[in-house]
Amino acid sequence: MAQGLIGKTLRGATSADIPCIVQLGMEALERDPYPGLAISESKVKAATIECVSKNSNFAWVVEKDGEIVAAVCATVHEMLFHERQQATVLQFYSVDPGQGVKLIRKFLEWSRNRPVIKMIVFTLECHAAPRIGKLLKRLGVDSELPVYMEVR
Repeated sequence: MAQGLIGKTLRGATSADIPCIVQLGMEALERDPYPGLAISESKVKAATIECVSKNSNFAWVVEKDGEIVAAVCATVHEMLFHERQQATVLQFYSVDPGQGVKLIRKFLEWSRNRPVIKMIVFTLECHAAPRIGKLLKRLGVDSELPVYMEVR
């Protein structure tokens, strides 16, 4: 457990945190929706349970006065065509300014210290705040591959 500012704790997520993490995930997705796609709360919950319940995945939160105010969740899985594994961030969201960056730093430290992880992937929604991309670049994560999509 790591202590941030007074009253704020950076820590690994527990099963008791799942409803709060799901709520944050839904808020994040609803703030920047893909046109024409419906958000599935049951899928957000299933992904959150996967991240929290398996030690090979990453799920950390910031708790402030008993409330979860930020979360970062990632799955670790085999790369499709290459050796080793990939850590894919499924959620990073904070309702308390400055707390999300602490979690992203913790995730990067965690994943960079695991030799089995060869690739770290963050996917941003199309209208995500440009500051998020700038922050990731500042932390050593760069935009490498264009993604072309058709959403129907």
